[in-house]
Amino acid sequence: MMKFFFWLFLLGNGGLFAYHQGHLADFFPKQHDPARMARQLNADKIQLLGSEVPLGKEVAASTPELASALPLASPPVPAPPIPAPLPAPIPAPPAAPTACIEIGEFTVVEAKDFEAELAPLALGQRQSRRNVPQISAYVVQMPPQGSKEAADKKASELRNLKVTDFYVINDENSPVRWSISLGVYKSKTAAQNQLDVLNRQGVQTAVISPRLGGTNKLAYQLRNLSPDLVAKINAISAKYPAKERKTCKL
Repeated sequence: MMKFFFWLFLLGNGGLFAYHQGHLADFFPKQHDPARMARQLNADKIQLLGSEVPLGKEVAASTPELASALPLASPPVPAPPIPAPLPAPIPAPPAAPTACIEIGEFTVVEAKDFEAELAPLALGQRQSRRNVPQISAYVVQMPPQGSKEAADKKASELRNLKVTDFYVINDENSPVRWSISLGVYKSKTAAQNQLDVLNRQGVQTAVISPRLGGTNKLAYQLRNLSPDLVAKINAISAKYPAKERKTCKL
């Protein structure tokens, strides 16, 4: 039995070899036509799948009409730029308060009216008032000489210059003790006239000094004021046009 299968297998292989060599062409119809390949259109342009030619170029090379009909790939749209953050607004610095405003001089009656005008502003400790001594007279005098002997010597010199209307201040409680008074006058002009006369007589060291006294007046100091308060105080002080207004130090 084994010999039968061996010879059968050997006979089959021999027949298959004879068929491929064309020795059995008369017994089997031809399964291929070599001339058919010569009749193919554009056979040289056929590309096998897996070729290294890019898809777009392969289509353009084989069928230009088809390639032109395909939609073109859109270029990538760039992302819009991120806008820079807006700078934060810089707050305006607060207005610096005015150091001090002084308004005066008021009589006692005027002061009451002025304080009533200021009351709604509630200035508190930012408001103060001070007494302003008034000049009651002007004195033409020679400064303190320092001692009784020095004062007596200066008095002798005045007599030699024919000046006789004077007296030596010897009050131990006076801040101008041992000065020499040459006249007291109600106005500064009158005092200046007397000083000019003495200068012509040869008196060169005499001066005019105010004498304080009489009824005091009042001046108001208003400190650390905002611009809004300054405007309101300006409106109030406008009702007292004769009063002096000036800046002052704290």
